[in-house]
Amino acid sequence: MRLQSIITPYKYIRFAGKIVSAIRSYHYAMKRNITSLAFDRLGRRLGAMQATRGHLVRGLSEILNPISLVRYFEFDFCLRQLPKTPKTILDISSPRLFPLYLASQLKNTKFILLNPDPFDGELSKYCIKLLGLDNVEIYNQGVRGLLNTHKKSFDFVSSISVIEHIAGEYDDTKALSFMLKYLNPGGVLALTVPLSENKRHEDEYLPDGCKPYEGTHEVQGKNGRFFFQRLYTKASINERLLCWLHAHKVSLSWWGEREKGFYERYSNSSAYNCGNDCRAFIDNFCQYKSYTEMPGMGICGIRITD
Repeated sequence: MRLQSIITPYKYIRFAGKIVSAIRSYHYAMKRNITSLAFDRLGRRLGAMQATRGHLVRGLSEILNPISLVRYFEFDFCLRQLPKTPKTILDISSPRLFPLYLASQLKNTKFILLNPDPFDGELSKYCIKLLGLDNVEIYNQGVRGLLNTHKKSFDFVSSISVIEHIAGEYDDTKALSFMLKYLNPGGVLALTVPLSENKRHEDEYLPDGCKPYEGTHEVQGKNGRFFFQRLYTKASINERLLCWLHAHKVSLSWWGEREKGFYERYSNSSAYNCGNDCRAFIDNFCQYKSYTEMPGMGICGIRITD
């Protein structure tokens, strides 16, 4: 009993320390005027709304760290690809803050969100209700779910860190071809993929005993573990995603860690997802002019116009 009385206040003190760290990280980012802070603010607002409506743990978690580390680049990159006056936008399984922020700013634009994860889809519907958005529809389907009814229907299609997870019945190459079929003539597709720290294409598998979430293809490797994601190189991006796009205009952007190994160390530390991600991104990641300049892991932003 006495031990418990010591542990409980200690937990509150630790959490208070994380809140202070998160506030400092936010103000540090404000001074540098990074675009992604608009998403950050919406995430904290959603967290507060959830916390005051009985979802205390989830709400406090989102107040503390609304955006995970590399999302600060990915959100900013995809936002910059947005056409000036899109009438229709399709988002394919991106972190919900990205399409919900756009929907809150573009009230006259129609949004459709595709998400095969039923739990995540329901949480997105709840957030849409909290924000009072009436221009967003969610379909519990994968990337090709609306092809029969919505071909050439969208001015902008976004998909943040999704395509690398697609395997099984169809792979990343086929998934990209599906995404492009949704575009109106002159439309824009913006997507991001992770880059291997070791400059070689890698397939990652989930730990023993872990299964993919419901609604995704369950692909097992020779080791019996389920497929998780691909880590690309510039060569594998070209081979798997771009080499067949002869009639499309493609541009690539590169962001990555300044020092090889930082992401690995940070993502395995107690600071990760605990309020420091914004500052960690600013201090330890930057944009590179080319893939060859990058010392370690990173993200490739891909813009494709029809």
